[in-house]
Amino acid sequence: MCKIKIGDRVLVKENGVVGTVVGREVVALEDKKVRVEYVVKTGVGFENYKSFTRKEIEKISKAPTDVIEKTVYPRIYNYEHKCADGRILVLTGVVDTYYDDITSFETYGSSRLVEVNKVKRKVLFIGYSICHPDDSNNKEIGASIALRRAYDKPLAIFESPFTGEFREDFVTVILKSKALFVEENIDRFIERDKK
Repeated sequence: MCKIKIGDRVLVKENGVVGTVVGREVVALEDKKVRVEYVVKTGVGFENYKSFTRKEIEKISKAPTDVIEKTVYPRIYNYEHKCADGRILVLTGVVDTYYDDITSFETYGSSRLVEVNKVKRKVLFIGYSICHPDDSNNKEIGASIALRRAYDKPLAIFESPFTGEFREDFVTVILKSKALFVEENIDRFIERDKK
């Protein structure tokens, strides 16, 4: 028998309705006995908040996850943007993880202790390539140039000290905003590329 906590999803045995436990009540009985009742929300509105005993509800266990997704780094995202003058921009975002050694010093009396911690951080490198309107557009070549520039001469670097992910939609929004920036300043980038 699983322990039921507030926030657990439960099944009401009588009618098969699924709800969420939002509270517990302790009801006093005769002879100094008590009964615990669970307040279950089964829908919208006050009429859908009802109390049930432990025998009247059953906890819904989470489905076991057979597949464990493992993220492989570096992750590469490409974004293609067509400028008003006909040029095609390809921006590549590369998400990678790094571990930094952070050294901290602590002093106790006359002795000094050194502590080295590993800090994981995520970094997004952005590279670009510009296709002239008279040239034929080849996405693979543009993406390879943008990828090389992301590592060698990045347009932007975003760094975050968290263990979560840079989601694809987040990276796409950043690549789109950087593509608009390159389009607005296209002459500066063409001169930069000639050097």
